[in-house]
Amino acid sequence: MLRSLFFISFLIINHISFSQSSTTSFHFKDSLTRSQTMDSLKLVRLQQLKTKAKLNFEYYKNSDSKENITILNLSYLDLTEIPDFVYEYNNLKRLELKYNNIEKLPGKLRRLDSLKYLDISFNELSGHRIKAKKNKNVKKIYLEGNNLKQVPKWIKKFKNLEDLDITKNELTDIPSLLRKNKKLFRLDVSYNPLKFTNTDFTALKNVQFLKITSCKIDSVPEEISKMTQLIDLNFTQNNIKSIPTSISNLQNLEKLSFYDNKIEKIPEELFDLENLVELDLYFNNLSQVSDKIAKMDHLETLFLSNNQLYTLPETLGTMNNLKKLYIHHNRMSYLPNSITNLKNLEVLHIQNNDFPDFPNVIFSLINLTDLDISYTPISIIPVDIRKLDKLNLLFFQGIKLDLENPENDHLKETIQDFRKNGTIVRYNTLGKSFDIGDK
Repeated sequence: MLRSLFFISFLIINHISFSQSSTTSFHFKDSLTRSQTMDSLKLVRLQQLKTKAKLNFEYYKNSDSKENITILNLSYLDLTEIPDFVYEYNNLKRLELKYNNIEKLPGKLRRLDSLKYLDISFNELSGHRIKAKKNKNVKKIYLEGNNLKQVPKWIKKFKNLEDLDITKNELTDIPSLLRKNKKLFRLDVSYNPLKFTNTDFTALKNVQFLKITSCKIDSVPEEISKMTQLIDLNFTQNNIKSIPTSISNLQNLEKLSFYDNKIEKIPEELFDLENLVELDLYFNNLSQVSDKIAKMDHLETLFLSNNQLYTLPETLGTMNNLKKLYIHHNRMSYLPNSITNLKNLEVLHIQNNDFPDFPNVIFSLINLTDLDISYTPISIIPVDIRKLDKLNLLFFQGIKLDLENPENDHLKETIQDFRKNGTIVRYNTLGKSFDIGDK
């Protein structure tokens, strides 16, 4: 069977090659055959996984060293229940049952005292009710891709559950029944069509890590401000246009991400999150940043890339703990002079901006290890770049160096010296050739 599928794929791939050399009237046919090829290749891959799974099953079933095995992967086996031999693995810590048809989680699962991790993703759980008994051992459960419209009621029977992944389902709300899981501190509900119509955020008061990515939400629920124990809050890849002022209530937050949204303005209340260590506003529609950002004096990593920023506030220079600053793909032509005070800065990415000259303030950043100035109008790299002797990475790709200018005469020797010290230098200049022979 497997050999036949490979042969089918081979024939289809060769048919595509023939079609591509034909006239444009076959373009639609090309598209169709490509799709068929992908489907066939997926089928081949699935068959490979199932073949390997069957071999693993026999090995696990007849193993003489069950005491030494801590991970069992019984995925892709079309199982409807957990095989009896699994309960012979007394030291089992992780059980993977992905892509099966599991219908019950029996009480004898409790015999596995060491079991902490249970993965029953892609089991079509929405098609039947799973029966489960109380369990105090399992701490992490994966329920990804089960077409669930609500969190299964049996989840509350896992009294010591700490980490729940219920991504890629059909949830519109986060149910209050999770209040029964008093030790739950990490929750991932990404890739669900969430509406938050009936979500009781007080039921999640002990959750510290919450991930709500790619849910197509256009606003942040005000009630989320009641989750005062939150340390890490992630709203990556949604359609959020504004951040509620109530976010300032989340005083324990250390990481906050609004990566890839549609935010146009940062509310000043956000800067009251003085314990924040990482703030990600990458890929939004920001045109300015308030000078109040300096209130976040514990901030170490700041992502402001891919916005519409022309400037940064001078107060940025007072953020002494800042280690990583990403401001690439904006419209900046200069950096604030105060940036010279950022003595702890290690990473600075300013590529794809409008800097006409190399920003001299960078030479004061003596602890810089990673610098990228690629794809800017910069034409001269001053010899003072040698002051940055801690650089591990130096990128200046896609810039048009003025190699006739004597201020660039040092570059070949400078690059060679950097590389002798272990620095990775990447360059690809426009215009006149510039090559030291060992790119």
